[in-house]
Amino acid sequence: MMEFWSIERLKNSIREGTLSESAKFGYLFIVVILLGNFNNFFGQPESDLTGNILLTALWILSGTGLYIQYRWNGGNNGRFFSEKFLSISFVETIRFMPAFIFLILVMPTMHDVLFKSELPEYTTVLEAILFSALYILLMWRTAVHIRDVK
Repeated sequence: MMEFWSIERLKNSIREGTLSESAKFGYLFIVVILLGNFNNFFGQPESDLTGNILLTALWILSGTGLYIQYRWNGGNNGRFFSEKFLSISFVETIRFMPAFIFLILVMPTMHDVLFKSELPEYTTVLEAILFSALYILLMWRTAVHIRDVK
């Protein structure tokens, strides 16, 4: 059972080993969604529709991907999801960073070649599609590795 206020009950559950995998997933899910999208809630809003759609899509993809990874780990019957998720997603993110950086660096040239114009100040549909696809691939690869360690 998740605790939302009593830190002492939470610490006792952890000490006694009674904190369920579903409760651990719940905590992780909330932290990932809130912290991963902190800027969406409290930061400067995107100035264009495509940028807002991309941020919303990444928020939905984060939650969906995390849930799929949890299920592939066995759900509440799985073991050590938080540990697997944090360590495997860290390594996979590092491994995917060159692809994300490549997109960021190549996007202006790619846009110039494809559309014969400079990259606009706002998020383009092409950017949104490419970043979303790469993010889906990252979430899927993380889920595969979590399942492999089952």
